[in-house]
Amino acid sequence: MNNNQNFMDSKTLLAIAFSALIFMGWSYWMQKRYPEHFNETKKQEVVQGQNEQKTQQETSAVEPDGVAEIKTAKKQAPVKVLDQQIQYSDEKVEFKIHSKGMGVTDYQLHDHFNRKKENKKIGSKKEYLPLETALIDSKSPLYFDIKETNPGVYKGTAKQSGLEVIKTIKVNSKNYSIKTIIEVKNLNDSFKGIRTYLVEDLQDLSSGGMFSADQYNVQDIFVKKSNDQETFIVGQEDHLMLPPDSVEKVAFSTVEAASIGSQYFTFAFLNQSSIYPDFVPMVVKETNTILGIIDYKMISRKNNMVLEYVNYLGPKDVDIIETVDPMLTETVDFGFFGGIAKILHMGLQMFHSLTGNWGLAIILLTLLVRVLLTPIILPSYRNMKKMSKLAPLMKDIQERYKDDPQLRGQEVMKLYKDHKVNPLGGCLPMFLQLPIFFALFQVLGKSVDLYQAPFYLWINDLSEIDQFYVLPVLSGVVMFFQMKSNPSNENMQPAQKKMMMLMPLVMILFFVRLPSGLNLYMFVSTLFGYFQQVYFINDKKEKKSKVEVLN
Repeated sequence: MNNNQNFMDSKTLLAIAFSALIFMGWSYWMQKRYPEHFNETKKQEVVQGQNEQKTQQETSAVEPDGVAEIKTAKKQAPVKVLDQQIQYSDEKVEFKIHSKGMGVTDYQLHDHFNRKKENKKIGSKKEYLPLETALIDSKSPLYFDIKETNPGVYKGTAKQSGLEVIKTIKVNSKNYSIKTIIEVKNLNDSFKGIRTYLVEDLQDLSSGGMFSADQYNVQDIFVKKSNDQETFIVGQEDHLMLPPDSVEKVAFSTVEAASIGSQYFTFAFLNQSSIYPDFVPMVVKETNTILGIIDYKMISRKNNMVLEYVNYLGPKDVDIIETVDPMLTETVDFGFFGGIAKILHMGLQMFHSLTGNWGLAIILLTLLVRVLLTPIILPSYRNMKKMSKLAPLMKDIQERYKDDPQLRGQEVMKLYKDHKVNPLGGCLPMFLQLPIFFALFQVLGKSVDLYQAPFYLWINDLSEIDQFYVLPVLSGVVMFFQMKSNPSNENMQPAQKKMMMLMPLVMILFFVRLPSGLNLYMFVSTLFGYFQQVYFINDKKEKKSKVEVLN
């Protein structure tokens, strides 16, 4: 007899199967005998599952798009989550005020449009909301209970960790500004300060060369401290790409103003408190945004903390921005020759008020600038005229000393000295014109006045390139005749002449990428310069005397 009998023998399996059949039969008989009991149990399970699903949906509904699940910091009381949105709209702007930090979402201008002719939007609703208020070093957002106290005035209250934060915003759509007043009560040891966010979408832009429309179509970050100011081009500054844990390394202290801007619009901040905040600009590639973090750090816990600042969300219109605060006009960067550019911009606006057309204003401003520069250009024309008279003597020297470059150079310099001619005399006037040239270039390339402003015929937008390339080609043709009529070309070597004749073609290739407003300026300026050159260099009296001698 085998004592090591297997547990899973046929008799055991048969017993298990028989027991299972008895249990199933008993359950079936009980369900038939007491159906109301089993239906109620099943109903409770379904309701419980539906409640759990509903709770998850409500939790996700109160969180703005792109915001991760709220995680309460240790030793902090649970945060009361609100999902409140108040709509503001008038003839100038519209946006929503969200309970999360009383941030502003879906901000758009009614009187300015993007390239697709849609209302221009400013700000970005991603992980953080534009103008969202939060506590420094807190993992939980502040959620405000908001009420409209007066037309365009909204007051919200948030409580967290024993603190009470009262935020009031006042909307002034006439100048695209929002003024904010924040008061923090019941200060305790956990309170480090108040944080505000500037948030913009990161555009896929690349800055071009000096003669390219792309050089203007960039995003920039402006920072003005109490003692200096800086402007950074997004995409060209490595420190803007640092991860969030390195923000302290790029923080700007004692900041008076800051902005995130594009070619024609800006999202700006201006401090109006006795406390100066820190400002940390950074690019967040994960959310494809440009983030500006404004930190008001706590100084004293003896009294309530009160902050005031104003934000501007609108076009880079100097006249409008100045009504908010003259300091914010620095967010409109006209480059190194900004002082000259502002004067030229005033002239452009003056001519527009007379003509009602920005294209005509460009033409009149160009002519005025060329006339005012005539005294500076005249010495260059006189020098050209002297050089033209020396052309036969120069040709003779070149033929006589063609095999001796050193001696030929010495004879040419002696010829210049004897006739009091400066071969570089035409360069100085050109250098004197450069500041005005660059300043005018900046004004016509960055002025929001030209944005979507029509001229005549095929030019529907002076801020866009000439789609038929008419103005660039005309500028190149006029430049060709201008260079051909320049008497100093007669003294050039053949290789030099060929290079000079290629210059108009090279300039056309540069001009085709310029906005139409700049091309209009270049064409008018080149054409006027050509007529000036012909008039001042061709001596009518001298021609007349030559004709009389021949007769």
